[in-house]
Amino acid sequence: MEKLFLAIANMSASATWLLMAVLFLRLILKKAPRTAVCALWGLLGLRLMLPFSIESIFSLLPSAEVFPEEFLYAAKPEIESGIEFIDNAVNTIIGEVLAPEPTASANPTQINSFIFSLLWLFGVAAMLVYMAVSFIRVKLRVREAVLAGENIWLCDRVDTPFILGIILPKIYLPLNITESDAIYVIAHEKAHIKRLDYIWKPLGFLLLALHWFNPTMWLAYVLFCRDIEFACDEKVIRTLGDGEKKPYSEALLNLSMPHRAISACPLAFGEVGVKERIKSVLNYKKPAFWVIIVSIVLVIATAVGFLTSPLVKKDLPNNENEYVNGGNGDGENGKHDENGRVEITETDMPTDKSKYKKEFITFIYTQINDEYSIKKMQVFDWEIIAAKKSDTRITIYAWVMVTGYYEVSSTPYSGMYSLGIYDHSPTVIVIDGALGIYSLAEYWRASENDEGENAIKEKFPEELLEDAFNPDKYRVSQYERCKKKAPYGEGYYWIT
Repeated sequence: MEKLFLAIANMSASATWLLMAVLFLRLILKKAPRTAVCALWGLLGLRLMLPFSIESIFSLLPSAEVFPEEFLYAAKPEIESGIEFIDNAVNTIIGEVLAPEPTASANPTQINSFIFSLLWLFGVAAMLVYMAVSFIRVKLRVREAVLAGENIWLCDRVDTPFILGIILPKIYLPLNITESDAIYVIAHEKAHIKRLDYIWKPLGFLLLALHWFNPTMWLAYVLFCRDIEFACDEKVIRTLGDGEKKPYSEALLNLSMPHRAISACPLAFGEVGVKERIKSVLNYKKPAFWVIIVSIVLVIATAVGFLTSPLVKKDLPNNENEYVNGGNGDGENGKHDENGRVEITETDMPTDKSKYKKEFITFIYTQINDEYSIKKMQVFDWEIIAAKKSDTRITIYAWVMVTGYYEVSSTPYSGMYSLGIYDHSPTVIVIDGALGIYSLAEYWRASENDEGENAIKEKFPEELLEDAFNPDKYRVSQYERCKKKAPYGEGYYWIT
């Protein structure tokens, strides 16, 4: 559940950048067709729904993933918004609040993320219940409505016209509506049906329910509801002609209703922004052709810029003295730091994934099982401190943790187990990539047979010694990942 919430949070963060662009474009597209603005809201909806996006050099998002997956388990959780001053400010606070003690049995980030996930789930449920109750209440009010024409119903228990329904939407009118007002109301509601707004508005509310924790999404939903009404007003005036502006505005005024709480249904004629809509109707002019073209270009540019993710550089450094920041045993995608350095990942080093498993994972796993005679499960995790490329070789400096489990329940395979740390050592792996074929050239792990500090100093560059002599920096995050990987029952565990 925590990973699901993390994915939703990442989608919400990306959508916030797109919302800022939409708010700006709404200001400069005042003379453009309202359909163009509604298209922008459609882009925002896609951004809120899609858990993935295509990488592009044209992406305007500062970061593809504000909350990386390792955020949940890292010893020092950090966001990656792509804006340096935001990262520095937020990560300082996160580091103080969430950084676990090396000897602690639980990671506070995991505990808090679990609590936030429960709160998020409760909020989603509450929003969906509110939506269902609102629909049922309106449905009960119109159950005695009478058919007045093709798909048009009259009801004495409603105050304003609206559309209700998803599969077969119906137009409901108050019983006391005048014939002159009814002409414009029906034209407006039919415009909603043609534009499928009776689907888009509930869908927008469902997305709001998923992202209720983001206050900017509430603003987005309110403005979205306004803009679909503006678009329908515009469509009616464009169809009926400029001579109908005044009587149409009078119908809006006659059937306006007090402001109500945010709702998913129904699509009510006089519910949203009546003053602004009347001004818009009276001032409406058919947009010039060049305005339409510019609007289309801006919508396409916005889609390319905000529905794609920034490229993640995967090239290794060419300078033998240039180091690469570390990754972890889950093979997470690399991220750039302020110096342009990148993490080692399965796609970074080497490029052939199957060879990477064979020469790196398989060897370490075999080496570990050769060294330990225990027949119970063994789980390992690595945290790469850094790596560097020199000629055809890649040297990896890492902390490798080896764990196993022992059952504490008298019932076999009961799932009651605890992890024990067999070994946690600074490790050096050298991979040779001559002629594009990667092979393991060296595997060294600090052990009891080594001469203590001198062996580590000999194997690790001076600038990495601080990390090489600091197991507490990685112990908690590696242990948590091992717990995630550990299975139930006996046998060997393979990292896929």
